[in-house]
Amino acid sequence: MSRIMASGLEELKRQPTVVEAEVLEDRDWLETGLLEALLSTAADDTAAK
Repeated sequence: MSRIMASGLEELKRQPTVVEAEVLEDRDWLETGLLEALLSTAADDTAAK
């Protein structure tokens, strides 16, 4: 895990309102549509709760 990812995870752990955090496998974030698909899925998950 990179230092910036570890830092982000530690910050999430300190937040009292975090319900869950999903650790994703390494991805090529420059791949067309990947980020949009991930954000859309996250929005759908949030709306379902």
